[in-house]
Amino acid sequence: MSHFSLISGLLSLQLLFGGSFVVDGPSMEPTLHNGDVFLVEPVWNADEYDRGDVVVFSLEDDPDYFYVKRIIGLPGEEIQIRSNGVYVNDEFLKEPYLVADTTSVPGVSRYVDDFSQTYNVPAGTFFVLGDNREQSLDSRHFENPYIPVNRVRGKYAVNVFEEEQPVNWSTVVIHTDDGPVPFNVEVAETQDQRMQGLMFRESLDRGYGMYFIFDEEAVVAFWMKNTLIPLDMIFVDDQGYIVHIVKRAQPCKRERCLTYPSKFPAKYVLEIGSLETNHFGIEIGDRVEFIRGNS
Repeated sequence: MSHFSLISGLLSLQLLFGGSFVVDGPSMEPTLHNGDVFLVEPVWNADEYDRGDVVVFSLEDDPDYFYVKRIIGLPGEEIQIRSNGVYVNDEFLKEPYLVADTTSVPGVSRYVDDFSQTYNVPAGTFFVLGDNREQSLDSRHFENPYIPVNRVRGKYAVNVFEEEQPVNWSTVVIHTDDGPVPFNVEVAETQDQRMQGLMFRESLDRGYGMYFIFDEEAVVAFWMKNTLIPLDMIFVDDQGYIVHIVKRAQPCKRERCLTYPSKFPAKYVLEIGSLETNHFGIEIGDRVEFIRGNS
């Protein structure tokens, strides 16, 4: 594992698991923070990259040093950096992901007053910037400001670790033939939360789990990629009844992992420790009650 020091606000990366990186520096705040670990999705077709994608890449003169920045300019576009922001083909680019505007603070701004620089992005390349513009080494500073597509490792997929935040526990109660069985659960209801799931967790106490909430009922499939502990998966329909159970889904560290689909449409999935369904007598047809914690 290689380590690179922070120089002049540069966000450097350590290559971890082939497609995983750890952040060292502030140049992509507030999107990515120092110490965050995130997964990169390989993209083989250059046309699948869009403006706004956060990508990992290396420079041609230093291929082992990785950067993470946001794509601002696409091939064939004219990018202007002005004192009040970025313009793409003479149109102002709205960037809600940037750090809070500091232009009202005396002596502090994202760009030099009355400054304007124009870049014409060649075919097969991107123009990239960090979200924390005051502390980012990016296309504005590289000897060659344009990043060839073949230097891009992939685009940001999901955080697998970030600075720890207090967990807002909710409760799932499964009504079995032997009585109600409560679980303290973390809720995963955004795409990022569902993709991250319980990856890289080293333990899961009895009576605890994660409750996945989907936008609509459908046949869903789970896998155990980068999951370190065996799990039971309980699939629940939109009426709150268990329709399928997977027991003892095993951890997977390979590139290709087994998938565990629901046999019937489900809107919710509860992941708990391996064989807890046996221990508590949980069966298909049991009713599931969700009690959301206080925000």
